[in-house]
Amino acid sequence: MLGILAEAGYDNAVAGNGSLNDETIGYLRRAIELVEAGKVSRTDPFKSVDAASGFLNLALEWFLLLQPLP
Repeated sequence: MLGILAEAGYDNAVAGNGSLNDETIGYLRRAIELVEAGKVSRTDPFKSVDAASGFLNLALEWFLLLQPLP
């Protein structure tokens, strides 16, 4: 479920709507934690754990680059 929410938030941001960015970052971080802990039994919407990990990490870095510096 987190993967789907993260992908939807990413798609939303790419389309120009940043209203869900903070929530999406939270989803991405939690999903990455679960993948790294080996607690993922289903990888929907991704084909594999490796594909999920790749997208989640790439998307998180993309969002973090969009954040303004303090």
